[in-house]
Amino acid sequence: MKKKYFYLFFLFFFPIGSIVFSFQWIKNSLPSQSKKNIDFQELFKQANTLYSEQKYVEAKEAFQNKEKLILELNEGCDLVLSVFAELKDYENLEFFSKECLKKNVPSGIAFDGIAASFVAQNKTAQAIEILEGKRSDSSHERLLASLAHLYTIDKDWEKARSLYLELIETSFIWSAWLSRLLKNKKVFEQRVFLQKLAKIIFLKEFGFPKVEGRLLQIFKDFKLNYEFKTLQNRLSKK
Repeated sequence: MKKKYFYLFFLFFFPIGSIVFSFQWIKNSLPSQSKKNIDFQELFKQANTLYSEQKYVEAKEAFQNKEKLILELNEGCDLVLSVFAELKDYENLEFFSKECLKKNVPSGIAFDGIAASFVAQNKTAQAIEILEGKRSDSSHERLLASLAHLYTIDKDWEKARSLYLELIETSFIWSAWLSRLLKNKKVFEQRVFLQKLAKIIFLKEFGFPKVEGRLLQIFKDFKLNYEFKTLQNRLSKK
């Protein structure tokens, strides 16, 4: 079970571990005259420092019972949800991810939090329902990525493939999503999907040879000669 949970954490929260929470913006956004706001700044700073030192229990204790106040900050959701994810506290991760989704501009991490917490609690179908309900309001790439992975867990390969294609076509960091996608061999077991994927990649002005190169063998295995030769030619120019 622990191995499964670690996998879930890595999958949904891999970008978070590298986040360096900015503190300077708080000084610019909160009135320095207010003692309450000064204390608020110090609370965020303290929890952020503990998080960066990987003292997750202490970070949680620092903002305990004040989570909703922290969520009001621009990076509040990133901090609170990251702490609960590291602690594998999935009930709190679920609750506060839902709170973050209520914001006018939901933090991308909230979509990850919904997916990770619900899957860990064997509620994949509910996670899909919640995130699908957000698609009319948001086209955030982490929403698409979380939904795509949820559909792979649910073995709805057609919906997963469709979302991955949309994600790779529209995202600025498309190579990162392609790299993640390459870890799921089941998604690639369809020639039409591979042809559509190749078409999208070939339109990209800037390439990523290390990631794209991993597609060569897949194209070869599926006897996609045109895609194989075109990718070979593309890689030779990088």
